[in-house]
Amino acid sequence: MLLQDYLDADPSSSDDAMPALRAALDECVRTKASELVLPGGTIQLKPEHAVERYEYISNNDPSMKNIAFCLDGVKDFTVKGNGTTLMFHGYMSPFSLTGCSDIR
Repeated sequence: MLLQDYLDADPSSSDDAMPALRAALDECVRTKASELVLPGGTIQLKPEHAVERYEYISNNDPSMKNIAFCLDGVKDFTVKGNGTTLMFHGYMSPFSLTGCSDIR
C-alpha cells in the first residue's frame, strides 16, 4: 500500500498528513496488507487527527495520548520509510503497537 495515493487524494495533506496516514493504516489493517510504503521527503503529522487513546507508558503518566502509527493485533507488517522524515507536531506518541508481532 502506498501512502502517496492517500496524500494525493487529500489536498490538505501537505500541511497535515495525519488524516491520510490514518486512512492508509486503516486500509492496511482491513485488507491485511503486508506493508505501507512512505513517499520519501518530509511529511507533517499533527495531533488533531491522530488516534487518541488512554495509555500507560512506563516513563510517563497514564493519560490520553495522540498516536500517529497506532496498530492493534497486526502481524507480519512492514513500514518502508524510503528516507521519509516524519515531523511530529505538538504532543504525540509516534508509535503504539498492542498485541502485534513481526512489525518492521
